[in-house]
Amino acid sequence: MELYNKYRPDSFDKILGNDLAVKSLKSELEANHHVFLVTGPSGTGKTTLARACAKEMGCDDLLQWIYDNKI
Repeated sequence: MELYNKYRPDSFDKILGNDLAVKSLKSELEANHHVFLVTGPSGTGKTTLARACAKEMGCDDLLQWIYDNKI
């Protein structure tokens, strides 16, 4: 397993340094808005936030399938 996947935070509570983004995404999820466009320079946590969102919405099996198939 790659280090970036081994140590990647898997929930909003474990994400550090992106408090505003986490708070915004949590409030949007609570309002049942499920379409997001995450942009920014590399290394800013876009994938981590997207994976945390997917897990929060109940897409754990899909995330495992993506990881297993290297998509």
